[in-house]
Amino acid sequence: MGAAKTEDTQVKKLLLTAFEPFGGEGLNPSLETARQMEKINFPDALVRVAELPVDRYRAVATALELVRAGRPDIVIMLGEAGSRFRINPERVAINAPIIATAIRDSVRPVVLITHSKGSVDTLEALRAEPSLRTKVKGWVSLQGPFFGSPVADMLFDGSRLDPLVVIMILGYFGSTKESAQGLTTAASLAYYHDHKTTIDSVVRDVPAIAFASALDGVPGTPPNTLLEIPRELMERRGIRNDGLVPLDAAVLPGMDFVKISGVDHIAPVMPALQRLDRVRMTKALLLALRTPFRNLPRDAECKDRP
Repeated sequence: MGAAKTEDTQVKKLLLTAFEPFGGEGLNPSLETARQMEKINFPDALVRVAELPVDRYRAVATALELVRAGRPDIVIMLGEAGSRFRINPERVAINAPIIATAIRDSVRPVVLITHSKGSVDTLEALRAEPSLRTKVKGWVSLQGPFFGSPVADMLFDGSRLDPLVVIMILGYFGSTKESAQGLTTAASLAYYHDHKTTIDSVVRDVPAIAFASALDGVPGTPPNTLLEIPRELMERRGIRNDGLVPLDAAVLPGMDFVKISGVDHIAPVMPALQRLDRVRMTKALLLALRTPFRNLPRDAECKDRP
């Protein structure tokens, strides 16, 4: 299990969790890896391994009880992803299950409208749980950083950014550096390549349209966005962008899309320096989906009826 505690060594308690075998498999490689770790005699660590049930709620309850009872110094939760060939930190583990639960619990068909990182989380929910896709009759993705953002890169590559700019960027990318790290171009490309087959199937199975925009700077004119600093940093690299997300990063291969100029990353969802009728824009994108509305009666109208 590990070395006994001595007067000269402060032993850290490490909890490793992994899921039981699932999908008809006889073993789960992540669980076997954890068990091998438990056999190693670490001089300053006491390793405990716990097997979790493949059930969202029981797994969480079991893990919380283990933490409360054992009070470990470090918790590492392992999982298996059959299409991956290297160890990757999970980047959408928090929001994707919440989205999946909301879709699953809906008693009616669902049309999704997502923005920024919410689009990435939604993609993971639909990718990881294919049974949800038949319930989703349409998906409008607004400026989703599917292929990452150089702005996220700047948080980790040593770029000297104003602290207020960092706070603003983190606010749009999930509030923590951990969530922003999953949106770097390297992490996003790795995620896409690891899951390309299932991502392609999401695009095939779910009627979807991506909205992407760029706010091009005009020399000699005042900034027209609160995101001017990150917008300009990307523009200097020749990247058209909305202030946070490159124009081309917001569209998955095979996905229908609308690309426009003059709109930043803020305007589609909240008041911004540009004038944009968000309601009309959203209605237009929903109509562009077409598929969710094909089965409506011919006299259907987009207004309340008495």
